[in-house]
Amino acid sequence: LTYGARQDGVATSSILTMNGSALTLAGNWFASSTSIYNTSSNTTTFNSTSTGQQKSIIATSTPFATLTFNGSGGSWTFGASAATTTGTLTITAGTVTAPSTYLSLGGDLSRSGGFTHNSGTTTFYKTSASQSISSAMTNGNSFNNLEFKGAATKSFGANLASTTGNFTV
Repeated sequence: LTYGARQDGVATSSILTMNGSALTLAGNWFASSTSIYNTSSNTTTFNSTSTGQQKSIIATSTPFATLTFNGSGGSWTFGASAATTTGTLTITAGTVTAPSTYLSLGGDLSRSGGFTHNSGTTTFYKTSASQSISSAMTNGNSFNNLEFKGAATKSFGANLASTTGNFTV
């Protein structure tokens, strides 16, 4: 659905409303800075299995709800595009390259696939209940800058984590 029509009737942006429905895609995600992705409580899953073909995710200021990467051999990058989830980020298979700017997580982080920090900042910002990192985040999967914000308890459980930059609580 387009909105923000110019005088010539051409829309300057668009809205995608999921109403809790899941969205699964194997390709790139390109959203303009004025696009709105109404996710409510849906899961967006990237499932590419294209070895050697990194998929790009150009996010908007609208957050993802639950975000899952699950494609054996798949590879995704946010580039410099900041991204936010209000729910859990799960990397089941494949490799995710975080934004070189900010990756903000409102839910838990679970990883069995690869995570590359891209010299950016990862922020856990949940304000109620608890927020956990349920996978080791060391060596090639370490964070660069890591921030804990919000009143929620943050937990690594029994998992190790390291940063190559700053750790801010």
